[in-house]
Amino acid sequence: MAFTHCMALSYLLSCREMRILLERCAATALSSKLVAAHKDFFSKMVVDAVMLLDDLLPLSMIGMKKVKGGALQDSRLIAGVAFKKTFSYAGFEMQRKKYKNPKIALLNVELELKAEKENAEVRLDNVEVNDSI
Repeated sequence: MAFTHCMALSYLLSCREMRILLERCAATALSSKLVAAHKDFFSKMVVDAVMLLDDLLPLSMIGMKKVKGGALQDSRLIAGVAFKKTFSYAGFEMQRKKYKNPKIALLNVELELKAEKENAEVRLDNVEVNDSI
């Protein structure tokens, strides 16, 4: 009975009404002293970030990268992946810095190479163990 009454009172929101409602909810959550003055700016950014996610992706896929310097208004949403790590190698200055329509590889490994131990020494007391190695 209560469910049917609630369904009778409910109505569908348009996309614009839904966005306004989400921005208000986000602004309510942004009550910190640091960002309270910029609620409108950050609430729109938060809603944009959530709307960029696919239905199957969890909210934990949204990350925030803090970079020293600049003002709060310099913050921006990057739709994709952002790296703060600077890669440098011989000839780095001569490489192109922008590419149009690049082919991208998705990696699930660390980008830094680990140092491997060289000149490993194995001492054996038994010849039979040598054959097994």
